[in-house]
Amino acid sequence: MQAYMNVFLTLLVPISLLFSIVSIVYFKLDYSFSEAIKIGLLSGILSATALSSVLALAIIIMRSFRKTEEHHSAFEVDLEEMEHDILHTHEEEVPPVATNHTHETYTQENIKPAKLDLEKPPTK
Repeated sequence: MQAYMNVFLTLLVPISLLFSIVSIVYFKLDYSFSEAIKIGLLSGILSATALSSVLALAIIIMRSFRKTEEHHSAFEVDLEEMEHDILHTHEEEVPPVATNHTHETYTQENIKPAKLDLEKPPTK
């Protein structure tokens, strides 16, 4: 949007002023106010539509190229480094003993799964 506003202020405003001056000069020479207004509006609308569509297309193309480059650079990965990290993670042993904040030690032998009796409804 900032690029469009920059182009708008540096290019489109002077062009619209030029068309306004042309319509004023035409009015001064011909003294036909309605024709001068029509020429000014028509030329301004046509030039604004044409320039806006060209500029919008140029900005879209520039942004698509920039996003494509950022997209490719974000996903470039060193495959050897990634493979090393995966293998290194699998080689690490997870300790079979865990402790909690009360420093009680739990092993798989002394942790018994809770048995749920799904046959009886819970009592109140």
